[in-house]
Amino acid sequence: MVGSGFTILDILKDASEAIGVVPLLKPVVASVVVLLRAVQQTQVNFDEMKALAFTAGDFALRLAETCSTLSAVPTEVENLIQEFNLYVSTRAECHIHSIGTKENCRNSIHKEELSELKARLDTAVKQFQNANLITLHASIKGVDAKVDQLALKGLPKQADPSALRSEYMEDSRSVDVEKISEQLLEVNNLVVWIEGPAGVGKSTLVDYLSQRLRSVGRLAASLFLGAFPTDNFGPETIIQMLSREIGMNHPRAIPKIVEAINGCNGLPLQDQVQRYILDPLRSLAHPHPLIIIMDAVDEWKHHTSFIRELGRLNLETSTVKFIMTSRSKPQLSDHDKVSMHTYPLRPVSMDIMQSYFEKHLATVPWVEGRRACTTDVTRLAHLSGGLPVWAGTVISMLSEQFSESPPHEILAGILASERLVGSSEGLAELYRTAVLRLFPSPDAQRHFRRYLGAALVLMEPVSLPGFSKLVGMPTHLVKSIHSALSAIQTRVPVDSENTVHPASTRFHLSFLEYFQATAALSAEDTVAVSAFDSHSVLGFVCLEVIRDLSPLLAHQTSSKSHPLHGIQGYAIRYWLLHVAYGTQRVQNEWLQTPQCMALQAIAPDALHRVGKLRPLCPTEVALPVCWPGISRCQPLELDK
Repeated sequence: MVGSGFTILDILKDASEAIGVVPLLKPVVASVVVLLRAVQQTQVNFDEMKALAFTAGDFALRLAETCSTLSAVPTEVENLIQEFNLYVSTRAECHIHSIGTKENCRNSIHKEELSELKARLDTAVKQFQNANLITLHASIKGVDAKVDQLALKGLPKQADPSALRSEYMEDSRSVDVEKISEQLLEVNNLVVWIEGPAGVGKSTLVDYLSQRLRSVGRLAASLFLGAFPTDNFGPETIIQMLSREIGMNHPRAIPKIVEAINGCNGLPLQDQVQRYILDPLRSLAHPHPLIIIMDAVDEWKHHTSFIRELGRLNLETSTVKFIMTSRSKPQLSDHDKVSMHTYPLRPVSMDIMQSYFEKHLATVPWVEGRRACTTDVTRLAHLSGGLPVWAGTVISMLSEQFSESPPHEILAGILASERLVGSSEGLAELYRTAVLRLFPSPDAQRHFRRYLGAALVLMEPVSLPGFSKLVGMPTHLVKSIHSALSAIQTRVPVDSENTVHPASTRFHLSFLEYFQATAALSAEDTVAVSAFDSHSVLGFVCLEVIRDLSPLLAHQTSSKSHPLHGIQGYAIRYWLLHVAYGTQRVQNEWLQTPQCMALQAIAPDALHRVGKLRPLCPTEVALPVCWPGISRCQPLELDK
């Protein structure tokens, strides 16, 4: 009925004015209402005009429904709506005029015009709706991509290696780069294994290679295993870490990585290699194999298990290849199923070393006009034996601003040794001389040993006050040692002034190995460092911290109840590891240790909650544990 049609449209008009829905359609609705009123007042061409009015009204309603869901109406649609309104209002005026003159409007022509206009407007709206659906689909894909990004960021992440990079001496390794590149072109080589002694520049070389590969889109992932402690990382963790790097470098591989995240739990390592590494790289369909770089693999104790699983990739060298560095040649018995080429990295040339010293000696803050002469530069280049780490350490020693000795005296002492680094004791002599110069008194050397030992086994960065509590030394003393050792550090982690980082992130591996080897030869040496003793100290302090936390832990239901930060969080996470590596495993010996007694002083329910708060650790260690309420010692294992 026309009356009912008028009522509905009138309500729609009033509602649109009240709530402001689709302002552009308000005039259209008003025109249709006027047309319906005109039809209601006359019987002239009633049936045709009623159909015309209802067609216009129905379409106006559909426009209102469609456009009300749009954030903005396209210009083309807006122009057609205005044309539609003009047409309807004109027809209404024409019909009102016909009431007074009794003229017959050409309704058949009007109906054709209306149908044509309606079709044009309908087409424009549909085109916009299709475009809007495409936009909606793109938005959904964007949401999916963000969800996948969050899943990717949930994978283990390597520490930022940017602060640990050493300077690459221009053209110092051009021949090596060319030969390694040739080996990567060999179809059958899955792994290029670069081996060389400590300090020869392996990490600097592969960092340079990674930057070159990244610039041409050929780098799949790079992992610098010497940049963070890896004792607690099993093969599964490293596989996931590599997969994360692949996703960060190649976002198109992320969907396959997410599939692995959702479907790899508990699968054998060979399947994880397939799904976390190979499948994502295959999905890229790159015309050339992408390269995964793994530096210092020999510093990761589980590297053999990982490399063994790479054998199944021998037939996938068109998709992926590896560059690995190590201080030693691969053990063929462990890697015989992996297609591998070994490349020995030799010391750099004397010409390169001389250029390095000429450049950096010019930056040393010499005093009293005493500078290095040409002969000094030549002798230093000769003494370096072609090892960049030796040259870098010398420059650090000479550049130390707070040294009691002026640079020319330090230089004279180094030159007086006349011991080539190429000999087995060359680096050791430099390190020992540097430490004894920084810590000349027995007391200073004792504090140095305690500091370096704790930093050697430290599992994550801690604040200076926190580290002070861990090692049982005054904060000002820790700060002094921390500052003094900057003279011989070869890496500068982020916020290194106020934070103590694991020693492997500050010092070259050869530096740390020297002091541990010295301890193995003679425990009485004044600068010898024992990892076992250091673990023992940190383990005992962690247990004391947990004992003091017992009242709080009694009410702790999760890590979110009362967040534990700083030294408290560290103690919860790593007490078991330090105790395991710092105590004897024989039951009778364990019972006599201060760690066992400290453990007995902790309430069982508090220790139980500590176990829930401590994150899973991939290293398994058998540790005899006893506390009140248990009549005999029982083994407690680190979670796998």
